Amino acid sequence: MTTDFTIENSAFASLAARFFGWIMRLIRACAALRILRGSFVFTWLTGHMPVTAGALTALLFIVPHAQYNNLISLVMMAALTALLIFGSAAGNCPEIKMPRIGVYAALFGAAALCAAFLSTSFSLSLRFLLFYVTSFLALVLTASILRSRTDVMRFLTPLLCAVTLSGLYAFYQLATGIRVVRSQVDFAANAGMSARVYSFFDNPNNYAEILVLTLPFFLAFFFLAKTFRGKLFAVIGALPAAAAMVATLSRSGWMALAAGIALFFLLTYRWVLPIIAVAVVIAIPLLPDVINRRIMTVFNGQDTSIQYRAKIRLAMMPAIRDYWALGSGLGSDTVLKAVLAHRGGIATVGFAPHVHQTFLQIWFETGILGVCAFIGTLLTFFKRTLGAVIAVPRAKLAGLKRLLSVPKGIMLTVAGIAGITGALIMGFVEYIWFYPRVMLMFWLIFGVTVSAAKAESNEQLTIDN
Repeated sequence: MTTDFTIENSAFASLAARFFGWIMRLIRACAALRILRGSFVFTWLTGHMPVTAGALTALLFIVPHAQYNNLISLVMMAALTALLIFGSAAGNCPEIKMPRIGVYAALFGAAALCAAFLSTSFSLSLRFLLFYVTSFLALVLTASILRSRTDVMRFLTPLLCAVTLSGLYAFYQLATGIRVVRSQVDFAANAGMSARVYSFFDNPNNYAEILVLTLPFFLAFFFLAKTFRGKLFAVIGALPAAAAMVATLSRSGWMALAAGIALFFLLTYRWVLPIIAVAVVIAIPLLPDVINRRIMTVFNGQDTSIQYRAKIRLAMMPAIRDYWALGSGLGSDTVLKAVLAHRGGIATVGFAPHVHQTFLQIWFETGILGVCAFIGTLLTFFKRTLGAVIAVPRAKLAGLKRLLSVPKGIMLTVAGIAGITGALIMGFVEYIWFYPRVMLMFWLIFGVTVSAAKAESNEQLTIDN
């Protein structure tokens, strides 16, 4: 099998198609659908599914952490899927479509399912299985409703508005005062450091992960805007979120975002990279002292958070060696239980509910098949999306026009690639799925990027001169 094998070509796809066909016939025959067809609200919502899905999904990311329940995400994704099914049956929107996933992604899903049912504690894994179901529904939605570049932009616009609002709320937190959490700050290495903003989320690193995934799309919207007003709105929208990114004081977030932005320009306007590099060198002496010291703690080896992560991995390795083949079970709760059992129920220094490394955590939870399938899924993702970007023809121009000419059709795909790449870089020092809203955002951006690559490769791409 090759990585190009898709679920649509499998026997499972045929079975799924027959099942959905039976469901659709049943829905079309029910009286409720005839009533819904006469509803203006239903007709509008299903006739504008990218906007509807984008707006309702955006709501999930502006609920403060203290008031948030992870079931909200599952209910919202299920409700949007139901709306899509009924809208398709009524003829108001495209029919539901299984996401184009490679064989590795199918194996990863199977590994996650097996990890839940073969878990050392099924009751603990069940909650995390629901997070995976939520993410799968997000992929179904993006595959079904995002059929063109316009659809992708309509879906992303309210989501990016939520990101802007999160930045404004982060500065409201700064203005009204944030309680400093000692576990998030090494006061010896960062004397005088202010509290770290976290906006609507659990902690600063979770918020930084959301920003790393989404900020590159503001760049895409800027370059796609046809008017000065559109470009201005993109800049104004990005500024609060970008400033909040600085205020998270997340070093891994800063590095991941820098890498994502560099990749964005590497795939688009390469000539901008030297300018950015010079600007960064000039800006370093002008940065506040606390930020400079925060950056330097990465290299001096004295920061306690870096040492703590090393101790976590060292302490967990004996348990990981016991579960390397099949995993301990889906979810960080099962990992916590497995490590505690291995340590005789004693929590000491170097103890945590997860490994602070995404790939190692997935290995611990789902076993060797799960982590290999996940890596294969990522390779397939980059093969398809980067392949779509490279395949877009460039204008044969000379001089300054050549430097400024980039096909508009690749912008959204490149932004998604940059966001996913940045998140994966953070994943080397953080378990980015520990917070379920970050996991949902990861798979949303994953699905948006795949849909954008497919949509843009099918359209007549224009050249931005």
